[in-house]
Amino acid sequence: MTTESIGKRRRLVRTYPTSLQRAWELWTTPEGIASWWGPEGFHIEVHRMELVRGGVLEYSMITEDEGNKTYLAEQGMPAAHLATIRYTEIVPLRRLAYTAWSTSSRTSSATRSRPSWSWSRRPRGCASRSPLTPCTTTPGPSAPSLAG
Repeated sequence: MTTESIGKRRRLVRTYPTSLQRAWELWTTPEGIASWWGPEGFHIEVHRMELVRGGVLEYSMITEDEGNKTYLAEQGMPAAHLATIRYTEIVPLRRLAYTAWSTSSRTSSATRSRPSWSWSRRPRGCASRSPLTPCTTTPGPSAPSLAG
């Protein structure tokens, strides 16, 4: 993975040895999101996914891990965390942008971010979130299953 700063923004580039279709499915289906989203020790339950501009993805990130539960309790946070994404741009197999909100019980305010992802076809059937990155890297230990 490479990182570059552009003003207050950061651009992360990661390349996966998979088809463009499979990479898109991992981001745009409830099964795909549930298969990899969230940190180790947590699982995702997708409650609603409307993959249209203005549509939402609502999900819970839940831990059953006792170590995670203890840490979260010490921080005043629950073992389950509800989040909402509102899609702002969808270009199938090319671009996905959204605004994300998540709320912590530790604060009364929501955290908001506006990430966007771009996909491009790379040599040897690889998919990348940047048109400038050659397909040379491999998924790390926490990367989603890329087998289609």
